[in-house]
This record gives sequence, C-alpha cells and structure tokens, in this order.
Amino acid sequence: MTWALIRRGKARYGRRDWKGAKEAFGTAVAKLPDCADAKISLGKTMDRLKEAQYGCYDFLSIFKHGLAVANPRHDVADYIGPVKEVGISGMGKGLVATRNIAVGELVVANKAFGLVYKADTPRTRIWTANMKVP
Repeated sequence: MTWALIRRGKARYGRRDWKGAKEAFGTAVAKLPDCADAKISLGKTMDRLKEAQYGCYDFLSIFKHGLAVANPRHDVADYIGPVKEVGISGMGKGLVATRNIAVGELVVANKAFGLVYKADTPRTRIWTANMKVP
C-alpha cells in the first residue's frame, strides 16, 4: 500500500500536481518514516509548492545546476503572480495586474515545455517548432 502511495506521488509530481503529490508522499512518510525515497520526494514537492505559490526560487542552485550538468533539465514549478488574463476591447487577450507590482517583483515564471539539446538528437541537424497563434 505504501509503495503505491509513492508511485501515486511520483505520477502526480510528473503531472505537476504538487498538492496531490504532497498528499501522497506525506501519507507515505507517515506510514514509512524511514523511507528515504518518500522523504526526498516530499521535500522536492514542498519546494515546488513554494515556487508555485510564492514565486520563491533558489536561483543560485538553478544556475549552479546549469553549469554542472551538460544538458540541464531544471526541476522547477511554474509561477503566476499578481496578474490575470482578460479580454481587452479591440485587442484580444492580455495580462493585467491585479494589484500594484513592486520594481523587481517576479510576475510570471514558466518552465520551457520543449527543450532539445544536440545530444538528444544525434542524427538530427535541425529541430524546429512552428507555434503560430490564430
């Protein structure tokens, strides 16, 4: 049962369902307090929740990871700050602030959804994506 909770937590983590992952890993840690995998996974999940809710990122660690690894895949959450999407008359959709934003305040952070390094495609010379918005 507890290993199923860990698998459930990993599945929810992979889907970026941080709250569901926290619930599954938290229950697993309560049932198996000596399980290192559950503890580590819960800690990572708590970091993602903090990033998603408050925009608090450990930028130094992210930077160091990028330098230390040949093809970095950063494990971070998306953050949407004090903005909302609205229809703007005659212009389409846009983002507007929901409150005053301080100078230097993080407004939006989004992990790249597509990232390809040369090592990922040894037989491919060019990788492109055409992202036209109607």
